[in-house]
Amino acid sequence: LLELRRVGNERLKQVSLSLGRGEILGVAGLEGSAKDEIARVIYGLSPIQEGRMLRLGRPFAPADPLQAIRGGVGMVPTDRKNAGLVTCRSVAENIILSAINKAGRFLVAPAWVRRVAQANIRRLGIRTSGTGQLVEYLSGGNQQKALLARCLFTSPRVLLLDEPTRGIDLAARADMYAELHQLSAEGFGVLLASSDMSEVLTQCHRILVF
Repeated sequence: LLELRRVGNERLKQVSLSLGRGEILGVAGLEGSAKDEIARVIYGLSPIQEGRMLRLGRPFAPADPLQAIRGGVGMVPTDRKNAGLVTCRSVAENIILSAINKAGRFLVAPAWVRRVAQANIRRLGIRTSGTGQLVEYLSGGNQQKALLARCLFTSPRVLLLDEPTRGIDLAARADMYAELHQLSAEGFGVLLASSDMSEVLTQCHRILVF
């Protein structure tokens, strides 16, 4: 699904890796080890200065996240409140935010929004009073599930997760792990960057250590 060949920039030194269908690839390292830079490069948030990336065997060099999304890549960032969710908006609005063009028009029907949101809420087990509840009033675990739902709604085949279970309780963490393995079974390629060694040791098929 994805390959990096000797990719480098100010924080990376000629990194090479591959991510296959149905694989959960762990990228492990302490804070400051640049493990999080891998996801930023793939998602078009950081430029590369050397090497190249391939997506399904073809050159892949997104200049920004929108190009990455169009290329079938989704990302759940570390800081869900400041870099992921719009907390003053509803659960439904957050879920459809990155793929509003799926409606095929500039204005979307409220019924369509509710239907899409309800389907994603059921799939990920988001505990909410309704699709109109503001995200800021959800627990940390349910906020993270809402962010994952938004990411999945863009129809990615490559999923980048940076510290996906940081700051959430054990029940929400177990739900996230179950969903990741379900996505793996469906053929998604998942790159899991984490400083939690027990997480990568128990959840990943392969592990790269920074």
